[in-house]
Amino acid sequence: MPQSITIHWTKNYLRAVVVGRRVAHAEVDNVIEFPLEESDKPETIGKKLAEVLASYRPGRSKIVFAVGRDKLSWQHLELPPCPAAELPDLVHMQADVDVASTDELVGFDFLPLIGDESTPNRVIAISLDAEELGKLQAIWEAAEITPDRLVPLALGWPAAARRAIDGDEQPIRIFVTPFAQEATIWATVNGQITLFRRIQLPPADNFETLEKIVAAELRRTLLAIAQQQPEIDGASVWIAGKRPDKLTELVELLDQKLDVDVLPMDFSSDSAIVSAKLFQNPSAADTMPLVGLALDEAVGNAPPIDLLHPRKRVVRRSNRRLYALAGAAVFAAVAFFGGKAYTKLNAPVDAADIAREEMALLEKSKKELLADESFEKTVHTWMNDAPNMLTELQHLSKIVRPIALDSEDFVLDQDVVIEKLDIGGRQMTIDIAARKYPELQPLEDRLRSDGTRRVQRDGTAELEETIPDYPWHIRSTIDVAEDELSKEGSKS
Repeated sequence: MPQSITIHWTKNYLRAVVVGRRVAHAEVDNVIEFPLEESDKPETIGKKLAEVLASYRPGRSKIVFAVGRDKLSWQHLELPPCPAAELPDLVHMQADVDVASTDELVGFDFLPLIGDESTPNRVIAISLDAEELGKLQAIWEAAEITPDRLVPLALGWPAAARRAIDGDEQPIRIFVTPFAQEATIWATVNGQITLFRRIQLPPADNFETLEKIVAAELRRTLLAIAQQQPEIDGASVWIAGKRPDKLTELVELLDQKLDVDVLPMDFSSDSAIVSAKLFQNPSAADTMPLVGLALDEAVGNAPPIDLLHPRKRVVRRSNRRLYALAGAAVFAAVAFFGGKAYTKLNAPVDAADIAREEMALLEKSKKELLADESFEKTVHTWMNDAPNMLTELQHLSKIVRPIALDSEDFVLDQDVVIEKLDIGGRQMTIDIAARKYPELQPLEDRLRSDGTRRVQRDGTAELEETIPDYPWHIRSTIDVAEDELSKEGSKS
């Protein structure tokens, strides 16, 4: 009997991975895929799904719906230091501004990356559009199934990768999936995900360009991890793929260019996957994250993000303390007026009991007040570290377009424009459009030129032109370094 069924829906197809339980382990029983028309309604898709899953008795299996990157809103958020229990509340407060959350209970969750109560936190907030959530609900209602989880598809890659890296003892591991339709790169430190993003790569048949871009992305990721974790040494890089010849060639080229070990991640050696003859399917690389989610669910491993069961916000303090004091006062009044003589005899004892209760409540209030004051100081310290944004904007404008439009030295093909700018704390996130792809790297070099700013590219894509003749879009995150903050402080 199947243990889990993971389902992924796009406008062109619906795919499902069925995992069953053997004596001592789980195996992929089948990979089901059927095409869809763009005009198909969710109810029609749900009925087709019910037909193909009928023989697997989905009512007795764990059902996971995987959601593609195109249906989700991803936002990297930087937050002040706070205890882990209060992080969900801070994320929700910030996401109310930065992320189009559909609902506080369903369709929104976040992935903690780095940070704790003494260092700033960085998380990825993920929300599902309300309209897309409604379509998914219509599909599983028409299919007469009840999902147990709603998980971003990209998070299936880490689940699948864990099955292929046994024996690697390096504390830092970086993974990339260059042959998948939605290429993903992520990093772990001692098994904990600290970096996760999707990257735009050329087709696999353009091997020379693919190798150069992957090498650049890996160098950028290694630099980011070194800045985040300077005290940790030792790293390895894993390349995931389904074509052994191309995978081996890419690994050999990258191993020569990088200063760390580059290793191939060949899933064909996993008996649980090979049992379904998955690699005979030309879409195997795009099915792999579904397989990872299905196998994880079958063995009871919870995903790091579940949009159906998100992390809970902190329950606000109640007025129990006030009610306790009021009750004590009422009790004292009733005792006094009900039996004056009895009260006179027991007045010292009653007064002592009431005093002890009040002292205990006041002591508790004192501890909570001190904790709140300490947290407030930490937040103010974090906020006061923010740089002068007018200075930063002036600096950014000179870097983005260093040569004036009316200058004789201005070259049109080298021009870039800013589409969007988000500012938060010591961090700026900018969306930039460029006329030519080769101009993106010189732009990043200019952003790093004075050595006081850390720049991380969050994504590159050639999209539909929102600005005429500027098809290349890059999103970068800029962190102002501490030495720049001290300069700003001395000037003020």
